[in-house]
Amino acid sequence: MKLYCFARADAMKDHNFTDDVAITWAMNKKQAIARFSELYAEIKPKEVFQVKYDSKGIAILTDY
Repeated sequence: MKLYCFARADAMKDHNFTDDVAITWAMNKKQAIARFSELYAEIKPKEVFQVKYDSKGIAILTDY
């Protein structure tokens, strides 16, 4: 299992948040996209990435 992240502004179905970030455990990116698609519309593969930690053990999940 790997940890995957999805991040996009104004993405969650039936909710009005300005920024949406979600994480899930999945065997691969395809499975992560399927899981995120249960809550979010039109997931694009470039919006999903495997969580990586730097040498200090920190993972930055958004670029904004």
